[in-house]
Parts: sequence; structure tokens; C-alpha cells
Amino acid sequence: MKEPTFQQQAVIWGHAFEILVKRGVLGCLADWKLIDLESEHLRGWRTTKLSAIHKAVIGELEVIDETVKEQLHAALQHLSVVAYGLGYTAMREYLRKLEQPLGIETLKVRALWCPLTMPGSKDFDAEREGICRDIHRLLGLQGTVDPALADKGMPARADFLLWLSGSHKEDHLLVQEYSYDMPGEVGDFREEDAHLRELMRHRRLVDSRSVFARVSAEVEEESFELSDDIKNHLGALTSDNKPFYKLCQAAGYAESAVCMLERHGLLNKPCVVRALAITPNGLESLAARYMPGGGNDPRLLLCNRWGWLIAAPQNS
Repeated sequence: MKEPTFQQQAVIWGHAFEILVKRGVLGCLADWKLIDLESEHLRGWRTTKLSAIHKAVIGELEVIDETVKEQLHAALQHLSVVAYGLGYTAMREYLRKLEQPLGIETLKVRALWCPLTMPGSKDFDAEREGICRDIHRLLGLQGTVDPALADKGMPARADFLLWLSGSHKEDHLLVQEYSYDMPGEVGDFREEDAHLRELMRHRRLVDSRSVFARVSAEVEEESFELSDDIKNHLGALTSDNKPFYKLCQAAGYAESAVCMLERHGLLNKPCVVRALAITPNGLESLAARYMPGGGNDPRLLLCNRWGWLIAAPQNS
């Protein structure tokens, strides 16, 4: 039996990371009473046990040796805790930002797109028709199901999409994408040293960043212009930066989603869209205000330009 290559292993671990982060995101939404985990469209999340996820990952890694299996099981237990906490914390802080000026009770979940696909399941194209039907129904679209919903850059490709609406003057749309930085060697988390090495690695990562990485600033009522030619240069900025590429993906999905909702007559008031890339090493985010009928935030143009990168095959 041929052992999976490092790249293949990275895909498997990345798939597991996505599932485990989503568990934390859904857990937070449930704790804030925004979703009911007993809902039919969340049945897969409710019935899939953590042990089944671990088993699927180890099966895809094609491990036979029992000692190695135990090591991988410990690593997956560790990742399960870390990823759940990361997803829960990211979602909690997003909701806190909305709660302070709005009061979260003014918003309800209009749509939640959070597909669950286990490692080793069929690829996206094989499930394309069913995926389009699912998101068509969840978003409340009318008419026949459009197969273009699953084209590159379209909402059905998003890892996670949350649409909040209510009595407030604005809607909110959150799109999340996930990226896992696969270590060169899987640590043995049955031993204390593995936990210490991971903490030290994160400390080195933080210390390696410039002081500007610790500064957060926002500018309002300013504008900028982007040349169409920028699409010819963005690839160079993302080829070695997967988190930034994931942010570009999320931004593209967010922009295409709000445009589609307006075309279908479902979005008739301003909507604050946020793209969020979640990684073990931190978060990347961009927010913009979408105005139906025009007059959009210049940052939405940036989302559109970043969306061009989604078609780049080397980063897919």
C-alpha cells in the first residue's frame, strides 16, 4: 500500500481542520440561540460523532501500524480542541461586534450554509447538482435551480456562509474560509513535549511579525481606485500566502452572494459583508457595506478584484 504524499496528507488534515472549526462555529451560534441544532438541515452535524471524524482521517491516511494510529488519534484529539476553540472564539467575537451597537435580538438567521463533507467523500463536481439544490433552498431562491451556483467564485463553493437579517436597518453576511498550515511532522501529543513545542512555535510566529501586525486601524469616508490590471499581479501576492488566498476566496464568495441575492429580490437594504479566513496561525478579515442599487463601499470593489484569484488553478 502506497503511503500518501505530504501534499495528500496536508489535504486530509486540512479537511479535518475545516470540519472541526465548523463544529466550534455552530456551537457558538447555538449558545447564542441563533440556531437550533435539532434543525433538519443540521442533522448531519448533530449525528456525526467526533470519533467518526477521527476514524475517517486515519482511514484516509492509510495507517496500519497500531502505534502510529494511537499517535494520530492523540494528534486529532488535540486538533479537535484547538479548532473548536478557534471557530467558537472567531464566531463569538463577530457576534459581540454586532451585539454592542445593534442588540443581537434584532437579528435572526436568514440563511446558514455550512456543508459537512467527511474526508474521503466524493469530490465537489460529483455532488454538484445536489449542492446547488441545497444552497438554492437555503437561500430562499425562486425558480429553477441554477447550476452556475457552483461555478468558481459562486456561493455554493464557500466553506461557510451566514446571512443575518431582522428589524435593523442593515443585514449582515459572513463568509468564512479555512486554511490549515500542515506541520512537517505530526507531533506525538501523548507526550508533554509536543504541546510545549507547539506553544513555542506559535510564540516564534508572533515574534517574527513586525510591530504593525499588532496594530489595528480603520478609516472611514475615504475612497480608492483600483486598476483592472491589478488582477495580473495579485497572484504573486498569494502564491506563498495561503491565508491571504483564502481571504480572497471568502471576499469573492461574499461579493457574488450579495449581488445574487439582490438580483433575486431578496436583499433590499444595505448589507455589511465580512470575509474571514480562519487559520491555526490567526485570522484575516475584510468587511464592506453593500448598497442595493449602487453607491457601494470601495472595499466591495476590492472583494470583486480578489474574487478573480479564485480561478487560479495553482491555488485551488
